[in-house]
Amino acid sequence: MILKASAQVDSSSLDYMPNENLTFEGIEMKTELLEGKINLVIEDKVQHLITMYNDNNKSLGYKVQLYSGKSKLEATKIKSELNNKYPDELSSVIIYKQPNFKLRAGNFRDRLTAIKYLEILKVEFPSAFIVQDEIQVTF
Repeated sequence: MILKASAQVDSSSLDYMPNENLTFEGIEMKTELLEGKINLVIEDKVQHLITMYNDNNKSLGYKVQLYSGKSKLEATKIKSELNNKYPDELSSVIIYKQPNFKLRAGNFRDRLTAIKYLEILKVEFPSAFIVQDEIQVTF
Protein backbone atom coordinates (compact mmCIF):
# COMPACT_ATOMS: atom_id res chain seq x y z
CA MET A 1 0.00 0.00 0.00
CA ILE A 2 1.36 3.42 -0.93
CA LEU A 3 0.26 6.48 0.98
CA LYS A 4 -0.26 9.55 -1.20
CA ALA A 5 -0.61 13.17 -0.22
CA SER A 6 -1.01 16.10 -2.55
CA ALA A 7 -0.83 19.85 -2.32
CA GLN A 8 -1.38 22.77 -4.65
CA VAL A 9 1.85 24.78 -4.77
CA ASP A 10 3.74 27.15 -7.02
CA SER A 11 6.61 25.06 -8.42
CA SER A 12 8.87 28.14 -8.65
CA SER A 13 9.02 28.29 -4.83
CA LEU A 14 10.32 24.73 -4.39
CA ASP A 15 13.75 24.08 -2.96
CA TYR A 16 13.98 20.70 -4.73
CA MET A 17 13.27 19.44 -8.20
CA PRO A 18 9.89 17.85 -8.91
CA ASN A 19 9.98 14.15 -9.82
CA GLU A 20 13.02 13.55 -7.62
CA ASN A 21 13.48 11.16 -4.73
CA LEU A 22 13.69 12.64 -1.25
CA THR A 23 14.92 10.96 1.92
CA PHE A 24 13.50 11.85 5.31
CA GLU A 25 15.00 10.04 8.30
CA GLY A 26 15.97 7.07 6.11
CA ILE A 27 12.58 6.81 4.38
CA GLU A 28 12.52 7.22 0.62
CA MET A 29 9.81 9.45 -0.82
CA LYS A 30 9.13 10.50 -4.38
CA THR A 31 7.51 13.68 -5.58
CA GLU A 32 5.53 13.96 -8.77
CA LEU A 33 4.65 17.27 -10.42
CA LEU A 34 1.39 17.06 -12.34
CA GLU A 35 -0.48 20.12 -13.63
CA GLY A 36 0.74 22.45 -10.88
CA LYS A 37 0.15 19.90 -8.12
CA ILE A 38 2.79 17.98 -6.22
CA ASN A 39 1.96 14.45 -5.13
CA LEU A 40 4.10 12.98 -2.38
CA VAL A 41 4.33 9.21 -2.73
CA ILE A 42 5.46 7.52 0.49
CA GLU A 43 6.81 3.98 0.73
CA ASP A 44 5.19 1.09 2.52
CA LYS A 45 7.65 1.58 5.39
CA VAL A 46 5.82 4.76 6.41
CA GLN A 47 2.46 3.00 6.32
CA HIS A 48 3.97 0.27 8.48
CA LEU A 49 5.23 2.85 10.99
CA ILE A 50 1.80 4.53 11.13
CA THR A 51 0.15 1.15 11.70
CA MET A 52 2.61 0.30 14.49
CA TYR A 53 2.03 3.71 16.06
CA ASN A 54 -1.74 3.27 15.98
CA ASP A 55 -1.55 -0.28 17.37
CA ASN A 56 0.59 0.79 20.32
CA ASN A 57 -0.83 4.22 21.00
CA LYS A 58 -3.42 3.81 23.72
CA SER A 59 -4.47 6.44 26.18
CA LEU A 60 -7.00 6.97 28.94
CA GLY A 61 -10.21 8.48 27.62
CA TYR A 62 -13.95 7.88 27.52
CA LYS A 63 -16.42 5.48 25.92
CA VAL A 64 -20.19 5.20 26.04
CA GLN A 65 -21.38 1.92 27.51
CA LEU A 66 -24.57 0.77 25.82
CA TYR A 67 -25.08 -2.69 27.26
CA SER A 68 -24.03 -4.81 30.20
CA GLY A 69 -25.51 -8.24 30.71
CA LYS A 70 -25.07 -12.00 30.50
CA SER A 71 -26.20 -12.37 26.88
CA LYS A 72 -23.49 -12.27 24.25
CA LEU A 73 -26.21 -12.53 21.61
CA GLU A 74 -27.90 -9.37 22.90
CA ALA A 75 -24.57 -7.49 22.99
CA THR A 76 -23.85 -8.59 19.41
CA LYS A 77 -27.35 -7.56 18.28
CA ILE A 78 -26.96 -4.07 19.77
CA LYS A 79 -23.48 -3.74 18.27
CA SER A 80 -24.88 -4.63 14.85
CA GLU A 81 -27.64 -2.01 15.22
CA LEU A 82 -25.05 0.58 16.23
CA ASN A 83 -22.74 -0.27 13.31
CA ASN A 84 -25.65 0.00 10.86
CA LYS A 85 -26.70 3.39 12.20
CA TYR A 86 -23.18 4.88 12.68
CA PRO A 87 -20.93 2.85 10.33
CA ASP A 88 -17.96 5.22 10.11
CA GLU A 89 -18.58 7.46 13.09
CA LEU A 90 -18.37 5.19 16.13
CA SER A 91 -16.21 2.15 16.74
CA SER A 92 -17.59 -0.36 19.18
CA VAL A 93 -16.22 -3.27 21.15
CA ILE A 94 -17.71 -6.10 23.19
CA ILE A 95 -15.79 -6.78 26.40
CA TYR A 96 -16.29 -9.88 28.52
CA LYS A 97 -15.69 -9.45 32.24
CA GLN A 98 -17.09 -12.47 34.01
CA PRO A 99 -20.04 -12.87 34.21
CA ASN A 100 -21.10 -9.93 31.95
CA PHE A 101 -20.68 -8.83 28.37
CA LYS A 102 -20.28 -5.07 27.95
CA LEU A 103 -20.74 -3.11 24.75
CA ARG A 104 -18.79 0.14 24.61
CA ALA A 105 -18.72 2.65 21.77
CA GLY A 106 -16.41 5.47 20.78
CA ASN A 107 -12.86 6.55 21.52
CA PHE A 108 -13.28 9.99 23.04
CA ARG A 109 -10.29 11.94 24.29
CA ASP A 110 -12.40 14.33 26.35
CA ARG A 111 -15.56 13.95 28.40
CA LEU A 112 -17.36 16.78 26.58
CA THR A 113 -17.31 14.89 23.26
CA ALA A 114 -18.42 11.72 25.04
CA ILE A 115 -21.36 13.63 26.56
CA LYS A 116 -22.36 14.88 23.10
CA TYR A 117 -22.54 11.32 21.76
CA LEU A 118 -24.21 10.07 24.95
CA GLU A 119 -27.11 12.48 24.40
CA ILE A 120 -27.52 11.21 20.82
CA LEU A 121 -27.29 7.54 21.81
CA LYS A 122 -29.64 7.85 24.81
CA VAL A 123 -32.56 8.24 22.39
CA GLU A 124 -32.16 4.60 21.31
CA PHE A 125 -30.27 3.27 24.33
CA PRO A 126 -31.76 4.97 27.42
CA SER A 127 -29.55 3.08 29.86
CA ALA A 128 -26.31 4.26 28.18
CA PHE A 129 -23.70 6.01 30.30
CA ILE A 130 -20.10 7.24 30.06
CA VAL A 131 -17.18 5.18 31.35
CA GLN A 132 -13.51 6.03 31.59
CA ASP A 133 -11.55 3.45 29.61
CA GLU A 134 -8.43 2.85 27.55
CA ILE A 135 -8.96 4.29 24.07
CA GLN A 136 -7.17 3.86 20.77
CA VAL A 137 -5.60 7.13 19.63
CA THR A 138 -5.21 7.17 15.85
CA PHE A 139 -2.85 9.16 13.66
